[in-house]
Amino acid sequence: MKRGKLFFRNKKGVSPLIATVLLIAFAVALGAIVMSWGKSYITQTQTDVQNKGNLQMTCSEDVGINILSIAGSFDACYKDTDNTSVNGTIKFTLKNSGSEALAGLKVQIITDKNVTLKTISKDLEPGDIYHAASIEYPGNQSFKELVINPEIKVGSETKVCANSEITLDTSQIKTCS
Repeated sequence: MKRGKLFFRNKKGVSPLIATVLLIAFAVALGAIVMSWGKSYITQTQTDVQNKGNLQMTCSEDVGINILSIAGSFDACYKDTDNTSVNGTIKFTLKNSGSEALAGLKVQIITDKNVTLKTISKDLEPGDIYHAASIEYPGNQSFKELVINPEIKVGSETKVCANSEITLDTSQIKTCS
């Protein structure tokens, strides 16, 4: 037992000066790692916010669509069916009235039973007119509302401009003859 006590008695620990230097070096290294990670995180967050802001600015200022009017009423109509095997249809004509080219349209047809989503992948330059000859929705359902959202290209991605949407209900759209 005496030998174990002597073993530790002859050993010296790290001097307080060296221990302090090691702790400071460790703290500086840890701080550098955290700052490096934080800088890349802040830069990425800033880029994401800037891209979202640019999209919102483009959508609100440069994107616009209008349903064309003929003799004071919208050039849009719908046709419900009472038959489950025959689909209902909706037709409309719209114009890209903004200064930004559109990459397509997202169309939602809302009926009394569900929502039918259609994507129209058609480039529309400013001033172009698009005529949707016949977009179908399930038969034996009553048309309630049409929502059209324009899409634009941002880099390689297609983004929806939700704040530039058109919404028309049965009071604004006539039945097709």
